[in-house]
Amino acid sequence: MTQKKKNNIIIGSLCAVVLLMVVGYAAFATQLNITGTGKITSNWNILITDIQTKNIVGSASNASDPTGKGTLTATFKTNLVSPGDSIEYDITVSNQGTLNAVLEKITLSDSNNPAIKFTTSGLTEGDALNAGDSKVLTVKVEYSNSVTSQPDNLKSELTITLDYVQNDGSSGTVTPDNKFYSWETNYVTIGSSIDSIETTSDYRTLGKDYFFKYNINNAIIESVEMCFIKNGMHCLRANEYETSKTTLLNIFGESQCYTHESSINCSEDGNLTAYAYSDGSLKVDDLYGECQVYADGSARCS
Repeated sequence: MTQKKKNNIIIGSLCAVVLLMVVGYAAFATQLNITGTGKITSNWNILITDIQTKNIVGSASNASDPTGKGTLTATFKTNLVSPGDSIEYDITVSNQGTLNAVLEKITLSDSNNPAIKFTTSGLTEGDALNAGDSKVLTVKVEYSNSVTSQPDNLKSELTITLDYVQNDGSSGTVTPDNKFYSWETNYVTIGSSIDSIETTSDYRTLGKDYFFKYNINNAIIESVEMCFIKNGMHCLRANEYETSKTTLLNIFGESQCYTHESSINCSEDGNLTAYAYSDGSLKVDDLYGECQVYADGSARCS
C-alpha cells in the first residue's frame, strides 16, 4: 500500500509591539514553515517558490525584504504606522514533485487583538495542488481603523496551518484537476477537441520553459492559458491585461520590466521574455522560439 504523503504548512507567530510615538508604530513579523509528517521523498516536494508584497495602503512598508523563495520557510516583516495602514503578501506554494496533493484542512488560531486584523484569501479546503502546479495564499495585515487611542494590548498572534495530503482519490470529494499542456506549432482554437492535439498531463515532459495549458469541458477546449517557468509555473489568461501586467511585475520585479503605452514585457537576464498587450493577447519567447495566445483565444508556437 502506498504511504499517504502529507505536508503541514504553518504560518506562524505574528506579534506586534507599538512604540510610544506621536502616532502608534506597529512592527509585525510572521514566519511560514513547511514540515512533513511521514517519509518525504523526491517525489513529494511542496515548497514556497515566491513571496510578493502588494496593495500597500498608507504608511505601511516592509521592515526587510521577504525571504525564503525556493525553501521550506518564508519570512516577512512589516511596519504599520497608523490606523488604516495595511499590506498584503502573496505566498506561492508549488508542487514540484510528481505526486498530486490536495489542501485537506485550513486551521486558523488568532489571539483576537481588536487593533490588529489578519485576513487570508486565495486558498480554500479541497483545492488541488497537482504535480507542476502553483497556488497563491494572500495574507493581509491591517492596523484597524476602529482604533482611536493607543491600545492596551500591544501583541497579537496568528497561526495558520495548511494541511496538504497526497491526492490519491480518497480525500473526501476532491478529485484531481484535469489539466493538459502542449507546445503546439499548429493553431489551436476555442471549441476544438482536446483529442486533436498532442498533449501531456505533466508539463515537464515537454522540455520547454513556456507552453500552453488547456481548460476543457467534455474534451472540448474552453480556454487556453500562456504558461512559463520562473521560480515555479505561472499562467496568464488572454483579455486580462491589467491582471497580467500586475502578475508580471510581481514575478519579475519592476527593474526587469518595461511598461509601454499598450504593453508590458519582462525579461530574465535577456533570455525568457513574457509580454502582455492591452488588446488582450499574450506572448512568451526566448532565443529559440515563441508562443502566443491571441485575444480570440487561439494560440500557436513557432
